[in-house]
Amino acid sequence: MMTDVCLNSTTRAAFDFGFKNAIIGDPTPKRYRRLSVQVKAADIQRFFLAGISALGNLYTAIMNTADF
Repeated sequence: MMTDVCLNSTTRAAFDFGFKNAIIGDPTPKRYRRLSVQVKAADIQRFFLAGISALGNLYTAIMNTADF
């Protein structure tokens, strides 16, 4: 499972069905990717979480385990 794939589609679909979402970001799975260079898993996760919570947390709020 990868944060930027599974959580992305699930969160957006849940929003479409009227759910108010929250993702606990720090324990979510991470995986390195290779394009023309290797991209660090932590960078991919950080960029994904920033994107999915954009627009005033439209699709989801992001929190960490300490705040949950």
